[in-house]
Amino acid sequence: MRNFSLLRHGLLSVLLCLTAARVQAAPQIEVEIQGKVQYPGKYTLPEGSRLLDLVLPARALADAYLPGAAWLHQDNLLAQRKLKTGLLFELGSHLTAAGLQPTGGESVALLQRLRGWVAAQPVSGRRLVNMDPIDIELQRQNNQFLKNGDVVRYPARPTWVMVVGAVQAHCRISFTPLMRASDALQTCPRHPAADPDWIDVIQPDGHLTRVGIAAWNNEPSPQLAPGAFVLVRVAGPNGMDASGLNADLANFIATLPLPLEEAGQ
Repeated sequence: MRNFSLLRHGLLSVLLCLTAARVQAAPQIEVEIQGKVQYPGKYTLPEGSRLLDLVLPARALADAYLPGAAWLHQDNLLAQRKLKTGLLFELGSHLTAAGLQPTGGESVALLQRLRGWVAAQPVSGRRLVNMDPIDIELQRQNNQFLKNGDVVRYPARPTWVMVVGAVQAHCRISFTPLMRASDALQTCPRHPAADPDWIDVIQPDGHLTRVGIAAWNNEPSPQLAPGAFVLVRVAGPNGMDASGLNADLANFIATLPLPLEEAGQ
């Protein structure tokens, strides 16, 4: 009986050791959180951890700008690389078409500038979810699995909005309360090759709104949040359909993360 008890004790010890070894060997991931959080830096978490497992211990600060917070997710990189590549190809196609027009010089200059600007922007992998920690906890669809190499960013509140696209030059405008897209457009001269009918508003959380601005489709323009983009759409050269180009440009802008700090901070 004593020998049986010792044998059972030995087997239990072996099982416990094997279980501990499996726990220690469990796959792990390395993720990072940046910006306005109490404990920024890199975190090593068990594989299968969710967004909240990183956000809660890092503790977003009271002055973190939640609408502009971004989850840069590895699973989104491939699709966004394809989006950027396709967008550059579309800009090149429109550039070729504009170059064939005797009076296409202004359109050529605009499209070249836009292509250079897009090429300089990062492919971030941004996943568009509400990054308020309370919402992440309450809304399971926002609390998805982290992947190795993911980065979460909680930026400072911007002091600007941007007007980009078919304008004489991209405009960085100081944000004022209750500012609307129409207000921003008044301070940023449009390009002759601008679409006369539509603009896109891209809020800092990535939410997109197409807004009519012509006499036939004019509608109240939405209020802008700090860090919003107003995209003045490009008109296709020689009647070329530019709807796909403009939609892809708006979708690409929605993936761009805000800077962590304002210049000079």
